Amino acid sequence: MVWQIVIIISTLISASVGLWWINDRWRKRTITLLEDIAKRKSNEDDMALKLKQLNIMRQVSEELSDRLSMDSLLNIALDAAMRLSDASAGFIYVQNPPYGGLLKTVGKYTAPTELRQDLQLVDLTHFSAQLHACVDDKIYPIPHLPDTKAQMIIPLQSQDKIIGILNLETAYTDRFTEDRFQFMQILAGQIGVALDNGRLFTQAQHQVVELQSLYAKLSELEHLKTDMIRLAAHDLRNPLSVLMSYVQLLEQDQDKFEPQYHSYFKTMAHVINRIYNIINEILSLERIEQIAIQQTQETIELATLIQDAIVEYDHQIQSKNQKVLTDIDEAVEPVLGDRAQIHEAIINLLSNAVKYTPSSGKIIIRLNQQQDNAVLTITDTGVGIPEDQQPNLFKPFFRLQDPTNPQLDGTGLGLSLVRNIIERHRGEIIFKSKYGEGSTFGFKLPCDKKSSDALPTSA
Repeated sequence: MVWQIVIIISTLISASVGLWWINDRWRKRTITLLEDIAKRKSNEDDMALKLKQLNIMRQVSEELSDRLSMDSLLNIALDAAMRLSDASAGFIYVQNPPYGGLLKTVGKYTAPTELRQDLQLVDLTHFSAQLHACVDDKIYPIPHLPDTKAQMIIPLQSQDKIIGILNLETAYTDRFTEDRFQFMQILAGQIGVALDNGRLFTQAQHQVVELQSLYAKLSELEHLKTDMIRLAAHDLRNPLSVLMSYVQLLEQDQDKFEPQYHSYFKTMAHVINRIYNIINEILSLERIEQIAIQQTQETIELATLIQDAIVEYDHQIQSKNQKVLTDIDEAVEPVLGDRAQIHEAIINLLSNAVKYTPSSGKIIIRLNQQQDNAVLTITDTGVGIPEDQQPNLFKPFFRLQDPTNPQLDGTGLGLSLVRNIIERHRGEIIFKSKYGEGSTFGFKLPCDKKSSDALPTSA
């Protein structure tokens, strides 16, 4: 009996120990499983939070990329920063020289003008991101509100240059974590690029307004210049004509005067003619500029224009007993351009050759083709141009200083006019000169290939 009781008690003890061992094992497994579930749930929550943040950042990035107005950019950027950081107050400050700093605030900032002035004094050159998890009575580089418990200060950068700062504040000590601080720095990078683009766009708009204002002033000056030229054409020519008539009468009756007055009359006539020439050259320049505005394109045979120019200057050539030689290749292809302008260019070059070639001198006019360009040159046997004066030769109103012939007239507009015409026709000026031997002036113009292809070919 006793042994039976002992056996039963032993059996019960063994069973209890076994159950305890089994329960303890399951308990440990259950605790481990619960810990794994908790960790997984925490990771899933973190992933969900980061996914939400990334979606918000993507949306913010798309909104920022669609805007160029600084007001819209500041509103979108600060709103996104406030929501993602869970801040209770904040501002964005952007440096914007020369128009002053731009400031956008959310919160109880009572004096934004003073705040902007304070921020303009802050050196942002080497500013770094700062997280003040527990704001105390210390002096911080960026001012904060009185009830602020934590503060984020993040520089806004674009192309490795700090253009402003993002300041976020909260009245709670547990809001601004290290992870949130890191995330806000990523967001600040996108904000910085978007704001810099907006700032550049705003500056470009200011510059456009300034250019429009300058254009209006230039247009007004252009009208004034045109009016002055018209004044020269009408109001100056008329009194000059009267004056020239009286001088011619005096020359006809010069026998009634003492011989010393004869040279006076001649000088007066010479000066009046010079004024006439100046007026004509200025009017010619104005006329060519007006033609250029409504430029017409036509096929032009340069050989024909050369012959026309020689005929036009035949009287001056004969009066100086000069000899004009021509070497014209009739096979040169025509050029495309404005006939009046190119005629004016040839006339100016021939006029200079006649003017600077001495009596009984020689002028050679050549026309040939080099690849796809028609090349015209006019060579004179004049005195040539000193090397130190050659760089200024095609500048407006530059007049050649020739000590051997100080009586040469001119306005200094002719060669400038020629250069403008040739460059307008996509051509190239030709010039070479040696002082004491003579000069060669001319130009290259692209041939009109379409016109030459359309010409009939000989069998």
